[in-house]
Amino acid sequence: MSAKKVGQAVQADWENREFVESLRLNIHRIYTFVNEFEASAKGRLAALSSKLTTLERQLVYLEAQVLSAGGASESVGQREASGSGGNTGAGEISGAGGRTE
Repeated sequence: MSAKKVGQAVQADWENREFVESLRLNIHRIYTFVNEFEASAKGRLAALSSKLTTLERQLVYLEAQVLSAGGASESVGQREASGSGGNTGAGEISGAGGRTE
């Protein structure tokens, strides 16, 4: 092989190595980005899941409160209808609207 051909082969080899190194660095950057994104997404999703769980528990609690308040007002209405209820204020409110003078 002549010196010129050897020089060209060496130059081509260096260009190939630079290209491969450039690819390796870019793949490494993508890999790092994806790993950081995954960690960030996992953290955010965990926080969101926790918030949703808290909201679901609050909703269940509030639904139970509404249902028990609805049941309590039905009980009061039944007691007043039968005449066995005390002065709960519910009769005064419903009676005030029905007055005729």
